[in-house]
Amino acid sequence: MSAQVLVMYYSKHGSVVALAEKVAIGIAQAGATAVIRSIAGFDKEQASRHPSVTLADLSQCDGLAFGSPVRFGNMAAEAKAFWDTTSSIWLKGELINKAAGVFTSS
Repeated sequence: MSAQVLVMYYSKHGSVVALAEKVAIGIAQAGATAVIRSIAGFDKEQASRHPSVTLADLSQCDGLAFGSPVRFGNMAAEAKAFWDTTSSIWLKGELINKAAGVFTSS
């Protein structure tokens, strides 16, 4: 069974989603399974071509790649807001020993 790598991203204008899809291709070429999920924005009208990430996605993955645009040297507020919801699984230790990486666009 191949490793499952969660590729999660927030993208307002499309640059980061394009990177996420390239990251997923690389994961597949390495023999793992990529699962692409978006982080919902504050603008509920903004459509995404991938399902929204859930805490279960984070708990169940073997590794993750996280993407966000850079705004004033930080991740997008929408991405930060998502990470702020993860304390319940963090406290249970469900994020321990997961390989992780980041990608960004500015």
